[in-house]
Amino acid sequence: MPFDGPLTEEQRRFAEQNHNLVYKFLHQHGLSIDEYYDIVIFGFLLAVQRYLTDVSLAPYAFSTVAWSAMESALRNHRRTARRRLRLHTKSSRHGRYRICRPELPSESEWMSQLETTLLLHTLSAMVSAQQMQVLQLRAQGVSVRAIATRLKTNIQQVNELLEDVRNILHKLSDEC
Repeated sequence: MPFDGPLTEEQRRFAEQNHNLVYKFLHQHGLSIDEYYDIVIFGFLLAVQRYLTDVSLAPYAFSTVAWSAMESALRNHRRTARRRLRLHTKSSRHGRYRICRPELPSESEWMSQLETTLLLHTLSAMVSAQQMQVLQLRAQGVSVRAIATRLKTNIQQVNELLEDVRNILHKLSDEC
């Protein structure tokens, strides 16, 4: 289940009451808060949403659901990092593949990534769940036609939702 956008008020209160689980998870896994908080928090927030909306999770303690979601987020992060390390480029002289280690982003690239993340976080609080779903699919490279088919709507509706999101983005950029 993908992240459904902004939390409801009930979900926010529940997340605040159980936020200590994030720090406990990081501590027990020996992970730096500065480096890994942003990675596991999304798993935690997804667990909050799922736990309060999916009745099949009622028999389980929230800590179990959250722990599993945070472990999944950490595994996904590590898998992505390993993939980046295995980027292969073909050597022209020997016809062999060599491993290219990705460079760390420069400070300006890092700031740009941070600004993008903050903008998306702000945007998620201003758009509907349907607009966020369309935006996420479009960001993954799914065509407008495929989005319309997947959401059982027409192309015009998808384009209107995307246009609404663009207008919100323009308003946000004007405020900055």
